[in-house]
Amino acid sequence: MSGKAGKWFEIIIGTGFFTGYLPIAPATCCSGLTLIIFYFLPKTILLQTLIILFLFFYGVYISGKLERNWGEVDPKRVVIDEMCGMFLSLYLLPWSWRIGIIGFLLFRFFDIIKPFPIRQTQKISRGWGIMIDDVIAALFTNIVLRIVIHFFPKYLCVG
Repeated sequence: MSGKAGKWFEIIIGTGFFTGYLPIAPATCCSGLTLIIFYFLPKTILLQTLIILFLFFYGVYISGKLERNWGEVDPKRVVIDEMCGMFLSLYLLPWSWRIGIIGFLLFRFFDIIKPFPIRQTQKISRGWGIMIDDVIAALFTNIVLRIVIHFFPKYLCVG
């Protein structure tokens, strides 16, 4: 895509359908919107994998580009990393709203607190640093969710 349509596509996706422009908690709002989008999509391995791969690699590209264009390091308006992180947090897990909400809360916790090694990855330059910290936060979330589901399946409406 080139021209105005390409630029608009980049901004729409890079800012999480404009949630990045919200004045309060843009990353949390984008994560919530992504949870709603996840709910409506078919839960197939292929679709989930393709969405995560697209969001990650396009996210590396577009977040680096928007960072350069806007002249800011890790601009708060860029929230494609949260979109990718939420999808990865719920990747290949059984679906229920309880799991979705717990996944949302865990992902936001890990993304905000940034335990080791998440904080260290922010030193990576451009789009890679923007995306990698959320990917690791999402992996932590997915692992914790798997443990919780294993021990409490009936409380989470699975199994």
